Amino acid sequence: MTLGSLRIGAQTLTANAIGLATSGTQVSQFTGTHTLTGSPTFSVANPTGAVLSLTLNGALGDDGSGFGFTKEGTGRVTLSGTERIPSRAS
Repeated sequence: MTLGSLRIGAQTLTANAIGLATSGTQVSQFTGTHTLTGSPTFSVANPTGAVLSLTLNGALGDDGSGFGFTKEGTGRVTLSGTERIPSRAS
């Protein structure tokens, strides 16, 4: 599943498997310019036998506000592009 730009504050974005995934890799991705307006949590859990990945393609920034993000779960979060925030991911 591919979506456009992401603008997120201090909320939780949860990525779940589509259907009854039991094998392979499922990727949910956002493509464009992404802005953190707070420090969000990206929750990505792997279903049994499958791999779930959340990908942010494109520039990621926080307009100089000092935000970062937290990753929860056993799935992957991939940043693919120009990150304009220092390493404040946990």
